[in-house]
Amino acid sequence: MHTELKDNHMLDTSENTLKTFALLATVEENAVITVRDDLYDFPMLLDAVKLWRRKRTKSRFRLVDSGTLNIVQLEWLAAEGADIYTNDEVGRNAQDLESIQKGKTEGHSITAYFHSGALENREDSSPDLSGLKNMGANGVYIHLSNRDTERDLSELISLADLCQRAHSRLVYYHHKDLDPALFKLSRAGAWIHISDKSIKSPDEMPLLIDVIRSAHASGTNLVLHVGEGMEFPILKELQKAGAVLRFKSTLIDYRSPLRALEERSRKQRLDPRAYYLFPILL
Repeated sequence: MHTELKDNHMLDTSENTLKTFALLATVEENAVITVRDDLYDFPMLLDAVKLWRRKRTKSRFRLVDSGTLNIVQLEWLAAEGADIYTNDEVGRNAQDLESIQKGKTEGHSITAYFHSGALENREDSSPDLSGLKNMGANGVYIHLSNRDTERDLSELISLADLCQRAHSRLVYYHHKDLDPALFKLSRAGAWIHISDKSIKSPDEMPLLIDVIRSAHASGTNLVLHVGEGMEFPILKELQKAGAVLRFKSTLIDYRSPLRALEERSRKQRLDPRAYYLFPILL
């Protein structure tokens, strides 16, 4: 179960005390905690992470970086076991993100970075492609999408390889038509997310099967986000090949042949490191 805690930032002392107890109670009760760093003060967040860690569960404590905390505070939270989720809109530079990752607790937390803008000629301090490669080589999980910005997949293959060698991953969300370079990207160790809208013809099935097989060989997978209108035989074949299916909405008609595929997809465990905060982003 995922819990995102939201509240007003301005509190008096009594309200702040109640809020602290509420946060700690949530940590006790829920499997996955997702918290924005601007909704609680640093000592409260630190106490919550320490309590969560003492429980020694297999869950995750995910902190969404809004830019409120400084790097030392983020390093501290990561060292206690919190996963740090940030993006290029926050404006952290590559060195700071590498520093957070290096300070993490061994085997417990990750630093996940979503880059939605251009990879070159940036006007802010956010990493360019070279910075992303340095981050990936230091264990940061890199998330990229081509929804708003065109990507040259040939440039991302070495990035995926660097991430894999550092025991992190490149997670790539592909929009628009399929690209044959997805095969090489998956072979290099990237998680690939695509929408069913990207599949235009059954003739593309050989490419998709190759992507799935190469991803499996690299320890990742193809995640297909299913909306409406996808043909049952294609979905069945992809699921049989080992792709992870994620349906965007519940299929109401119990008579639909897709019902069995949807039910089977619910049993497919998707590694929480294989997506940015939420399983469906496409």
